[in-house]
Amino acid sequence: MLQKILERELASGFSSLPGTHIKGTLPVPGALLNQALKDVLAKKGGPVKGVMVALLEGNKAIAVIAIDQFLLPKTLELPFTIEPVVANNGKLVAVIELESPGGLVGALIPLLAGLMPGVTANGTTLSIDLGARVKEKSGHDFAPLIESLTLSTRRGFLDISFSLRVPEEKA
Repeated sequence: MLQKILERELASGFSSLPGTHIKGTLPVPGALLNQALKDVLAKKGGPVKGVMVALLEGNKAIAVIAIDQFLLPKTLELPFTIEPVVANNGKLVAVIELESPGGLVGALIPLLAGLMPGVTANGTTLSIDLGARVKEKSGHDFAPLIESLTLSTRRGFLDISFSLRVPEEKA
């Protein structure tokens, strides 16, 4: 019963709960993140056969990408930094800065990014439109309700800190 109520409230943008303010931190284990990446890749074809992300301290991480192409190495290691601020001007965009991979790998970054919906590449910067992904999956735009959303990493965890506010009812 509680699940049905929550689903209904999510679908309505919490319209029955005006003035609600929720703050919290969601510690996402790296294993859960890697399972989500595995599930996304299982639905896609193409040269990328697997991705595993090792989460480190201080918004640092390393992605190990398995590629099935005869001209490329079988695995690529891409160290990267996660920018902490995600919510900005009503948009939810995660920004990842890759350490300069250079060469053929650097040239492939935009191609690899293009394989994932909502991901764009500009040089060594990847932008992930989380708002569009959530809207696509849920059918609802939650970005206007999110006051702040930040990401931080520690060994083995991605911590998502957020503040969500439902506007007061209009008189």
